[in-house]
Amino acid sequence: MKYQSILAKIPSVHEIDQVLLKNGLKHGLEVRKQILDILDKLRSQKEWLIQDKTTRESILDEILERIGEEPTSLVPLINATGTIIHTNLGRSILSEEIFEAAKELCINYTNLEFSLKSGKRGQRIESVKKLLQTLCVADDAVIVNNNAAAVLLSLSALAKGREVIISRGELVEIGGSFRIPEIIAQSGAKIREVGTTNRTHLYDYERAISEDTAVILKVHCSNYRIEGFKEEVSVSELSGLAKKHNLILINDVGSGSLGNFGHPQLNKDPVISQVLKNGADLVTFSGDKLLGGPQAGIAVGKKAVVAPLKNHPLYRALRSDKITIVFLEKTLQAISNQRQNDLIPTQRMLNETLDQVKKRAGEIHSGLNSPHARLVACRSTPGGGALPGETIDSWGIQISHPDKSENKIIDLLRYAKPPVIARVSENKVILDARTVLPSQIQELIQAVKSLW
Repeated sequence: MKYQSILAKIPSVHEIDQVLLKNGLKHGLEVRKQILDILDKLRSQKEWLIQDKTTRESILDEILERIGEEPTSLVPLINATGTIIHTNLGRSILSEEIFEAAKELCINYTNLEFSLKSGKRGQRIESVKKLLQTLCVADDAVIVNNNAAAVLLSLSALAKGREVIISRGELVEIGGSFRIPEIIAQSGAKIREVGTTNRTHLYDYERAISEDTAVILKVHCSNYRIEGFKEEVSVSELSGLAKKHNLILINDVGSGSLGNFGHPQLNKDPVISQVLKNGADLVTFSGDKLLGGPQAGIAVGKKAVVAPLKNHPLYRALRSDKITIVFLEKTLQAISNQRQNDLIPTQRMLNETLDQVKKRAGEIHSGLNSPHARLVACRSTPGGGALPGETIDSWGIQISHPDKSENKIIDLLRYAKPPVIARVSENKVILDARTVLPSQIQELIQAVKSLW
């Protein structure tokens, strides 16, 4: 058979589009490049194409399967890893209640930058600012698109062309190659490193102060910790030094806790209101970590220090969109009304008792009803670069298969519908119930049952 006639077996792009449409799948320009790439690969598989069993219909089935294996857009999945703020899985999620409360504001025009009282232009973040003023006990606040942006804006507005003093032990790198030294350089400020990796003293900061110094920057090491022979200078000590020399003290807290959690070991991150009370002039933190809201960078502090941020050209480039502001407002309202465990999934998972998690794990285990599933104690982690090394007791389901390895089970779960992301601990596949949403229990049961 000539190669040209063999290639004739391969359906056209138009024909593939029609089959995709008929099956209710993505089609047209949305998957055009994906289809063309698959067709190129198929044309190179001559030995497979010349087989009698390889027909036009089987090729179409192969194409549909490959498109299904290569999702081109976001899909909902089940987080059974036990990592609550999972950066790769989108960090914090929003509850249906908050989503519904925000929906009306997202599908209508709003008074985003319009004062209903005066009939003139208003402030974009006015409602969120008032909530932050109350919850953080702060004079003023700005909102940008993430915490890296908050740090960049702060240093650009307050220290451009001048020195920023920072401990060598706080020159951190966070996920996605966000490095504090590079942010300082990008802001136009000059970095002045003091102390050593594990020990920095107050006199190190004082010796480094010059006429060129504008800011003392303290960075909370939220994604790692140093143990043993170490020393760092507290915010209150640095505040006294900053005031003595008329400098600005910025504390990049990162994770952003507004209060204490039900598990004592999770109360080791600085609480924003306490950091301000201890003397920081400005505090920056994330909206989608311990706070449990949407991705946002938040800077709170003294009015005179926040004002230059609001007036800086970068603020407009980095500011949050209206949808982020709406979701952040609803998240902060839930905390203000002490309903965080009801309305903020991240906060619920961080506060949930061991008995509550065990009940959910037991429901999953009962639903599986298999000798290959066993209820086990395990440990969850906050994740998201928050509270490094800290874990909390949890319950999960250990699953196995007589013919499949742990890694194969993990792969098969990842290809389930919806995908299930689990973890391997001590060569055992664990589904940690702490991060499984109550609404996903039945889907998880069906996905795991499909393995056997």
